[in-house]
This record gives sequence, C-alpha cells and structure tokens, in this order.
Amino acid sequence: MNTCAIKRRQALINLGLLGISGLPRLATASEPADSWPSGPSRIIVPYAAGASTDVVSRRLAMSLTQKLGQSFFVENKPGANGVIGIGTVVREKADGGTFVISDTTITMVPSMRKDMPYDVTQDLVPIAAFFFSPFGVVVNADSPYKTLQDLIDAARKAPGTLGFGSGGEGSSPHLATEDFSGKAGVQLLHVPYKGAGDAINALMGNQISLQFATPSTAIGNVKGGRLRMLAISGERRLDLLPDVPTFKEAGLPSFQFSNWQGLFARRGTSDTIVQKLSAQVEKIMQDDEMSKFAAGLGANTNCITGEPLRRMIASELVRWKSVTERMGFAKK
Repeated sequence: MNTCAIKRRQALINLGLLGISGLPRLATASEPADSWPSGPSRIIVPYAAGASTDVVSRRLAMSLTQKLGQSFFVENKPGANGVIGIGTVVREKADGGTFVISDTTITMVPSMRKDMPYDVTQDLVPIAAFFFSPFGVVVNADSPYKTLQDLIDAARKAPGTLGFGSGGEGSSPHLATEDFSGKAGVQLLHVPYKGAGDAINALMGNQISLQFATPSTAIGNVKGGRLRMLAISGERRLDLLPDVPTFKEAGLPSFQFSNWQGLFARRGTSDTIVQKLSAQVEKIMQDDEMSKFAAGLGANTNCITGEPLRRMIASELVRWKSVTERMGFAKK
C-alpha cells in the first residue's frame, strides 16, 4: 500500500468511517434502537378497512401510541390474501418504522402459491400473536340443517354439492373449512367471494349452504335471526352465544381452529425493538379495557411471543401445507 493510500485509510478510521480492521463501519442495532420509537411508526394491514384485522390493528395502534408516546398509525394495503401488504413490509427498511399485522392467513397462503415474494420464517420477525378467535359454522336461518350432524349427513349423501363461502382462495375461512371437511369425511364445494362480508350476504341469500366465520363476522346476523350457528371451535362455549355447542359437544372433537392476529417486523429489525414492542403488546393485552374489547368480538387477549410464537408459526405452516396436500391443491 503506497503512502497516500495509508494516509487516506488512517483518515477514514479517524472519522469513524472504517473500523480498525479496515472494513466499512456499520451502526450497531443498539444505537438507533435504544431511543426507539423516536418518530411515527406505520402498521400495515394487508386487508380492507373494516375487516376484523383492521379493527383490531387500529385499537392496538391507539394503545401503542398512548404507551410509547409516539404515533402508531394503520395503513391498509389489501390484495392477494395479504401478500401485497406483507410484501410491502419486506421491502421496507428494518428500522422499526414499519410493521404488519396479519391473521392466520399468513401461514396458509405459502401452501397455496408457488410465487411467494417472501418467506414467512426468513423475511419476517414475529413480535406477538394475540386476539385468538374461534370459528363457527353458520347456515341460513331457513336451512334444513339444525345441527352439525344434520349438515355432515347431508354432505355425505351428496358429495361436492354443498357450497361454502369464503373471502377468497387461501383465506382462513377457506382452509379452515377444508380442514373441517377432511376431519368430518365430507366433500364440499368452495365458492370464493371478494370478502367475508360478501360471502355472508350470499349465505343469507341462499346462494351457498354454509360458511365458517369468526363471531365478529356472523354474530349480528345470528342474533338477528338471519343465520344459525351450528357449532363453534374452542374448549368451551362462547359467552356471546351460550346456546351454540362446541365442535366437541356437537360430535366432532377432532376439529379445532383459532384465528389469531400477529404483529411482524422485517427480518433484520433490532432485537431491542422487537423485545420492547412485544413487551408492550403483552402489557396492552392485559388491560381490562382491551379484554372487554376482545370479548365483544368473541376473542380473547392471550398473547404469545418469543420462542413459543416461532414454534407456533412453524407448526401452523406445517398444518396448512398438510391440508392443501390432502386437498390435492396445485400451487398457482
């Protein structure tokens, strides 16, 4: 190395632009993370405004704003069962400025698509899962099916003819119903719609025979006498619908499903930020007001973080891959 090069290298080291090793100096994760959040943070919701994930995300954003003293705001980027919105986060800087909240669908879509623009376990960091909500099977109030067994018996007599609605191929109602079909030993006909609300409207119009839905999606029409819920997932009956039996009580104990909401960051986000945010979410989920809010949606505020969350996501990915393989579904 000539004299000019040596002097230039030493000057860069003195300025902090090179480490002693001569390699480019990178800011450590702890330097910007210690003061996080120092400005507004965006929460991407990969579904339309008004969807259950959107409602929950806005409530969480409000609580985080109050707890952390900086603005957390929601931005909706719907499309492709969440892929568009989640893909946006993957392309953002890993600086704690952008996060995403998705439901269980985030672990389902990878088994349905071969052109995924991201890998859930490699490109995202799970921060917390919360708002666990059961799924119920609903039929029109005028339907001849009064019990879950009535529905199963009819489906067995006419394989592939009873139509069920969902908010789209690969959505949580779609794969939850396919999982139910396998465990009940029936074949049902999938009729996808643009959203869960459209599917509910089709059910009320007798265009389809059944739908799997969260309590928040169906409860208004169930209590209004337009729909009938035959069974609901979970270990116990829902306080909002005490007359609806669990799947175990209705004769199908093997079917269990819970739709959850999950907060994720882009891979590379500082551990300090992830741990700080996960701790805040856990505290928020313990608030009495948040518990009341969740109960009103038929959900609970159980919160999973850290290694248990990573194991849960890995297990969910395996589960839905198994369901799609049983379906004989070819990735598109």
